Amino acid sequence: MVFVPAPTSCQKALVKYLANYAEPEVGRLCTDSVKTGKYAHCIVIPCYNEQISAIYRVFQQVLDIESLLAIIVVNAPDNASPSSLKSTAELLNALLDSFANSSSISTQITLLEQPKTRIPDTLVVDRCVVGEPIPKKQGVGLARKIGADIACYLYHQGLIESSLVFNTDADVVLPKHYIEDGVQAHRSGAAALVYPFEHHVESCAGPVQVNADSAQSDALIQVSLFYDLSIRYYAAGLRWAGSPYGFTAIGSTIAFDLYKYAMVRGLPKRAGGEDFYLLNKMAKVGTVHCLQTSRIRIEGRVSDRVPFGTGPALAKLIERPCLVDLNYWYHPSIFLRLRLWLKLLKSSWQAGDNALCYQPGALFEQVLSELGLREGETEYDELWQFGLSVNFDQLLWQAKQQFRTQERFDKHLNDWFDAFKTLKFVHFFRANYYPSVSVLFVREHVAEIAPGLLPKFEQLLSHYE
Repeated sequence: MVFVPAPTSCQKALVKYLANYAEPEVGRLCTDSVKTGKYAHCIVIPCYNEQISAIYRVFQQVLDIESLLAIIVVNAPDNASPSSLKSTAELLNALLDSFANSSSISTQITLLEQPKTRIPDTLVVDRCVVGEPIPKKQGVGLARKIGADIACYLYHQGLIESSLVFNTDADVVLPKHYIEDGVQAHRSGAAALVYPFEHHVESCAGPVQVNADSAQSDALIQVSLFYDLSIRYYAAGLRWAGSPYGFTAIGSTIAFDLYKYAMVRGLPKRAGGEDFYLLNKMAKVGTVHCLQTSRIRIEGRVSDRVPFGTGPALAKLIERPCLVDLNYWYHPSIFLRLRLWLKLLKSSWQAGDNALCYQPGALFEQVLSELGLREGETEYDELWQFGLSVNFDQLLWQAKQQFRTQERFDKHLNDWFDAFKTLKFVHFFRANYYPSVSVLFVREHVAEIAPGLLPKFEQLLSHYE
């Protein structure tokens, strides 16, 4: 690998992050036993209530794991049940037994080398036995942040060669060229990478499983396909509308640049949604690049490890008697309105150049008019009501006063109308104008928004024929 020095500003951001925002685990590290030049890359994996067989399965196909260091944060929330604590402690012991050599890095961090099976050398962080449990409200977000912050420190010390850090979970099977594909995409300068994925009911084993009878297995396959496609549909709808935030946000499919990670002050310490909010921040300091490579296989399993996400969603869906008639999907018209709204944002720079003082509603009215919309028309009235709900007119006026170039003005509006605001837009239109619809309704209209998804809709519906 050819080392390319980072710009001084990026280096300063990393140093500042480590000094002011990194988790306490970083300050306790003694890395004398970590060999310089041994590891090119690292991968962060938070583990709670998992089995050692799942860890083995993550890496069963990946090439070049000899140069990979896994940072596995074995953790449990402070409200974990006794059985979950027991299984998590058993995972910690099983990891220690999977290597021939171990070296203490701190009281709760151990470097494991010379694996007895096909897994990479591992830096295991104990946040369940010796280390304090994770506060329940900080959950997997804090666990990921601990691992990523340790990766920042190791990279800063020259103990990892690449600034690209991979992130995944114990419920996946990574593809053969996972590392190579990520490295190649990282050369583009992207702030973050999102790997393609598929939910696969039989890909992995885990401690939380539905019963093994065929009827329940079929049901889990159906709800996994249903949920998987709903995620893709939302992201495709955003991309079609022209949103720069049209990516899926699943923690096990993400990799990111450490310098950009430091610039946005790391992962949010949340029990769920940390992947969404990290990518939301990353998209403001660089590009979030969606790879077109082999897919990560994610186990479709019912789980309560996090308050929301794949596991809880599948648990709710599997209780439904029939998914075909379930009004679960965003109405396609919402993406039509989003496309119009994004056009409005792009044309906002041209409005109100001659305005000397703030007049409530005047700028917003002018922007809508320049789009060819007139008061009383459906599109006008709907966008107007959303704009009022987010104080868009005042924001627009303030931006006009603050920024003197269109480039900075546009950047300000794009950062303001981020992934979270986009989701608020979608939910506003769902609540006020376009209620959720069934998969049958979406199938009839998806060709306009995301024609590439039509075969997947047909595949899903074939299970109900």
